[in-house]
Amino acid sequence: MTRTDHRIISIEAIRSNLEAGREVRLHINGNSMSPWLIQGDVVIVREVKPVQSMLGDILVICRGEDLVTHRLVAIDANGWYTKGDSLSQIDPPVPAKAILGRVDAVERNGSIQDLHNTRLKNIHRMIGWLSLQEGLAHRRYEGLKGDRPAGKFWVGTILSTPFRLPIWLLAVFRR
Repeated sequence: MTRTDHRIISIEAIRSNLEAGREVRLHINGNSMSPWLIQGDVVIVREVKPVQSMLGDILVICRGEDLVTHRLVAIDANGWYTKGDSLSQIDPPVPAKAILGRVDAVERNGSIQDLHNTRLKNIHRMIGWLSLQEGLAHRRYEGLKGDRPAGKFWVGTILSTPFRLPIWLLAVFRR
């Protein structure tokens, strides 16, 4: 069996477990969602119907043969848009069938945090909105800059700061 086959089988196993109403525990491998999720965290994922997902939910989606855990920032006729909290770009839209589930809890250092109590739901909604605004600001900048590559890092940093700072503060004070 090739590695690709193994990944496809794993994704199908995850999908079937979620559809059967079982929770799935996945290890975070990367820092695109930091500070909310960091490498080594274990997320507890449950099935969610795409139409039930709300702005700010952290979704597990299938992009080709990879699983991506990012925050939902927008929905339109083209699909569901997600974004990593520590990234400036909004991901391309995915269709409903690509959404495997929603992260309902995070386990870090032996402690489990439920992400769907009322206070945290509101924090997630705010972070979703801030992430969308950051992504839109970057998209506007990319459209305006044309062939002017100079200063991209500094402009990107200036664009991100008003959005990223509250995201980090909300994550730090989440407990």
